[in-house]
Amino acid sequence: MQRQCRTGQAGKVRLLPLLCVLTLLALFEARQLSFLNRNNKKKVLFSARGYELVAFPSKGKVPIPSLKFRKIPLKPLTLAVSGSAEGSFEKSALTGFPYSTDNAAALLLGLPRLGGRLTLGMDAPAVNSESEDSNHVEAGYEQSLPGGGSVAARLRSNGEWGASFRHEVEDVGIVSGGLNSQLDWNLDLNTTYAPVRGFTPSVAYGATQDGIHLRGRVDKDFSPHWHGSYGLQNIPGKYSPVDFVHDSTISFTAGRHTIQASAAYDRQMLKSPLTGTLAYTLQTRPVTLQALMDGQQYALAAHSGRKSIAATLGRPNEEGQRSSQVQLQLGQVAATVKMEGSSKPRLRLSKIVL
Repeated sequence: MQRQCRTGQAGKVRLLPLLCVLTLLALFEARQLSFLNRNNKKKVLFSARGYELVAFPSKGKVPIPSLKFRKIPLKPLTLAVSGSAEGSFEKSALTGFPYSTDNAAALLLGLPRLGGRLTLGMDAPAVNSESEDSNHVEAGYEQSLPGGGSVAARLRSNGEWGASFRHEVEDVGIVSGGLNSQLDWNLDLNTTYAPVRGFTPSVAYGATQDGIHLRGRVDKDFSPHWHGSYGLQNIPGKYSPVDFVHDSTISFTAGRHTIQASAAYDRQMLKSPLTGTLAYTLQTRPVTLQALMDGQQYALAAHSGRKSIAATLGRPNEEGQRSSQVQLQLGQVAATVKMEGSSKPRLRLSKIVL
């Protein structure tokens, strides 16, 4: 018997495999957390401001539980799972899941008591994808340092690797650096100085394989409503004043309304060295509205707790074509529809870690 399906129903049927995968990811995460706590027999009676009142079962012959008021301890282990699947709206693409979609998954293993986090991820592009990328597995680890800062390292199955660190030195600033498999490296020092007549200066000193760079910035509150900043930096290895990059921002806040205008000048951008951005934010209860316009796109967004919806419309390119995107997020699940020029729209479903 041949099955007939209307156009409106076909979209629902094609989305079912992707929704099932995201549901399985959420169930896996919940089952693992339940497994970690299966032997936890204590009962929390009350908790507030980082402390809790706990009742422990009796260890003697008299069945009287013991009570203890303590600071809430860190969990020994945390698990989180994220994943995504992206494909076109064509029937052959969606019904061929997972071979016809670009898939990604990651497992995040946290060690709160040690201050570490291990990440295991995998990328699996579509079998008929035009991209030259193949399946890759990536492992990464990040460790917090005493006194503030962290070190991190990652390794991919294709041989790529990278390492970075960040550490805050008292009365000096934040020192950071990194090195990757391409032997690209950087070393930076970010320092903020005491305000001078209301102006707060900050300087970032850095060096890369291409040379030394310096970035300076000054912030100023002109009034309770007006705030401005100006920044100047050179490109690593280029020290002529004509090659400096300038940027400035001014914002106005009145109650629930905020308007921010930014401009940047970069001589390296031959087609449009001068760029600008205009943004507006309205904070209401319970929704926050945002609007943005720059030389590349128009964007609108609405946020309410863990729910949001956003839309982006790109400006026409040299061929007169636009790109557009709409995203809906409900908690940890997000759905994104995007279209590039005259190409067919693509759908991406993902489970994210908040």
